[in-house]
Amino acid sequence: MGVYSDMAVVFFHPKLLTESVPLIHDMLSKNNFRMSDDLEIGYDSKDENGKWREDKKCISVEEALYCLVNDGDTINIDYIFTWTNTVSFYKNKEKTHLTHLKISVHSSCFADEYNLETYIMPAYRQLGKDLHENLQAARTIMRHGLIEYQNFKWQEELLRLKQGIVLFQDGLNLVDLLSTERF
Repeated sequence: MGVYSDMAVVFFHPKLLTESVPLIHDMLSKNNFRMSDDLEIGYDSKDENGKWREDKKCISVEEALYCLVNDGDTINIDYIFTWTNTVSFYKNKEKTHLTHLKISVHSSCFADEYNLETYIMPAYRQLGKDLHENLQAARTIMRHGLIEYQNFKWQEELLRLKQGIVLFQDGLNLVDLLSTERF
């Protein structure tokens, strides 16, 4: 199984789920992240009876993308880029838009400093920039251990962004992009 660390977050943007999910998949693919062969969707939500939803095995990438758009509140799916990355899609209450996207990376990627600096971090930097630009996101932050080590709170940051308040710019982020005209 292994230990995962949150690496990236892309905050709300104007695109509908039907536009943003395929676009995110395309940006991941363009940056050499491929959907895991098992095509298993993980749900972080309960069904209409209040029970946690069971993971779903999809038979195609198209079915997986359909599930990401149409099922549940928060959905996780693995993408492979040298190691496994879990991409979590968080939806608004109406399930029409994403509030944010989170990429959690396997901690083993941080073990080899040479690969980390020459290959891994440049790839994540480019992915963050591509996601930010193509989703027309209000904010994109990429940093190792956002939640675990930096005590970063998603909901607080979303509220601050809606109020036009920007914090967390200490220069240690791998990517920290802000588009003030978008919130």
